[in-house]
Amino acid sequence: MKLVTIQTTNLEPWEHQAIEELIAQMQDPQRALEDAKLEDEADCDISAGPELGRGLGRMLADPAGFYQHQRLKRIVFRGLRELLEDCDLGAGLPAAQSIGKQLLNERLQQPDIEIQQQLMAILAEDLSASQDVPLSATAQATLRQVIQTVLSSEDLDAISSAAALSLQQHVRAVVMLPQTA
Repeated sequence: MKLVTIQTTNLEPWEHQAIEELIAQMQDPQRALEDAKLEDEADCDISAGPELGRGLGRMLADPAGFYQHQRLKRIVFRGLRELLEDCDLGAGLPAAQSIGKQLLNERLQQPDIEIQQQLMAILAEDLSASQDVPLSATAQATLRQVIQTVLSSEDLDAISSAAALSLQQHVRAVVMLPQTA
């Protein structure tokens, strides 16, 4: 039984395939649970979890565009997580990721044309491979460069501060020191 039908005229073959894959994924309850688990593990919102309906209107209006947007967002947030993991933030990592995601969302609302081209090239590579194949080393390096370019030094300070505060709270909780303001 098909829950969603979409008129897909004037689309490229890869767009038809992407839409069909997205529809199949949306209808597969096991896949939804796996995606929600990945979302939780990545500490990001790719709309796989319980609030899937938030982006439903956008998806129905432009299913291929929505699919690409969500996939690119997932790629960028995964790149951010990998970059922050390299910083050895320990217990401060989740807070750093949270602030970093917010800042990247803001900075990538209207990126300059060069950043757009780099992100679209990364997305094209990701779409051309199966989902379990990681990005090439070149694409990963480009993604890291994009993230480092988009985030300002003030953004990095905010990310570092969030990690430091979280780490401080974690240490206090572990050793049970009274917290002071």
